[in-house]
Amino acid sequence: MGELGKKAMLFAGDSLCFYIIWEKIARMMPDLKEKCIAFMNSERLVKASDSVLVAVSGGPDSMVLTEILRQYAGRVVLAHCNFGLRAASSAEEALVRAYSAQHGLELHVRQFDVAAEQQEGESTQMVARRVRYAFFEELSDHAQFDHIATAHHRDDQVETLLMSFFRGRQPRLLQGIPLQRGRYIRPLHFAYKAEIIAYATEQQIPFALDASNSETKYQRNSIRNELLPALEKLNPSFRTRLLEQFAEQELQFDFLETVFLSAKEKVVRSHTDGLLLDLAAFQQLWPGKFLPLFFSWMAHAEGYSGKEALAARKLLSAQTGARFTGRAGEMLRNRETIIFAKVGGSKVERWTPIKLEEELPQQLVVQVGNLEVTLLRLAWTLNSVLPPTAEMQVLDISRLHFPLTIRQSEVGDRMQPLGMKGRKLLSDIFIDEKYSSFAKRNAIVIADETDILFLSGFRIAEKGKVRPETREVLAIQIIDRNEST
Repeated sequence: MGELGKKAMLFAGDSLCFYIIWEKIARMMPDLKEKCIAFMNSERLVKASDSVLVAVSGGPDSMVLTEILRQYAGRVVLAHCNFGLRAASSAEEALVRAYSAQHGLELHVRQFDVAAEQQEGESTQMVARRVRYAFFEELSDHAQFDHIATAHHRDDQVETLLMSFFRGRQPRLLQGIPLQRGRYIRPLHFAYKAEIIAYATEQQIPFALDASNSETKYQRNSIRNELLPALEKLNPSFRTRLLEQFAEQELQFDFLETVFLSAKEKVVRSHTDGLLLDLAAFQQLWPGKFLPLFFSWMAHAEGYSGKEALAARKLLSAQTGARFTGRAGEMLRNRETIIFAKVGGSKVERWTPIKLEEELPQQLVVQVGNLEVTLLRLAWTLNSVLPPTAEMQVLDISRLHFPLTIRQSEVGDRMQPLGMKGRKLLSDIFIDEKYSSFAKRNAIVIADETDILFLSGFRIAEKGKVRPETREVLAIQIIDRNEST
């Protein structure tokens, strides 16, 4: 096997499995550097003239990545985080410092007090990840690097996919580690860990092995050290098969997304608070069995997590008024629609009440918030035909006491609905008529000096009803400009 093979075995923990893998890799050509450069070119990750900030821990993955990039990219700068959580942290920092000095590379090191940085509900790993990436962003913003490179590889991808699966994510959300996201790139995305260690050993690239990786108290380590070896006993090609199936699934979902985007144009429209999904329109175009899948896709696209998108499917069979609140906002069932309200979309935009004097023109259109209110003065006889609807109502002008006011509903408002003897709180009307929370917040009224005459989405008051002797009416129509687009 030779001295290099013995060193590789020593670094890997004297594992027979590693020896077998290493022997196979040793016979593979071209070497890792050539494959990595070819991969970066084919995926258009890095050009030879680019500047790259490399996240370097001192482990074999990041040290190999640094060695390859320093010989290829136009400018390479290193960033190292020392969290002081392990006895080896200082030695790893010293290794990175020595390497950067040897090759004349600019290095930025930051030491973190994880306990001081920790926020409520955060694990140690969550804190470390948050402050680490904030550090990279800070450096990149200051120096305007073309890329930030991390050394994630295919084994990381396998472990991440399995972790995602065990967390119960939906198929579309079984996301591994992306090859590229914004300015972050993963040039070793194509390589396995054993191949990386073999190359580091062959090229005598210094690196440190994290002894804590052998501990199983963390889920990732348990998957790496216990689950994957067991699965590979059943199928030695398990890792490769999993990644191949994931890649195929990604292609299928990419195609499905183009179908969904086309469907969205037909069944989703703007709403005052966000978006409105027309369930009836969807089922006129496609079988209802596809609706849950489309709904989950749309929920995820609007910023809800995979678990939230799955849990919110209950709205598809719920009654009007049912709602689901998640990190991206609120979803509400309103008859044959579901409203997706963004975070902050539920805030009521206050506007100045509008006064209407008795000398109204024949037609008046006013804008209040997102609503367009049209008022028409019309002659009326017993033969007039203008059936009142939710969009158009008529009031007997002779029974109104001007000036009229168009305003938003207020707490404590009451009206005497058409056909009723007593007055009723608007809040009770909202409940009885199953107003959505959005409709309640945006409800407007038209009132004279003594009474509420009209409530949007409901009906007129008894006071303004048309009688046989009515000769002139005020017709009211309200259109939500967002919903009508």
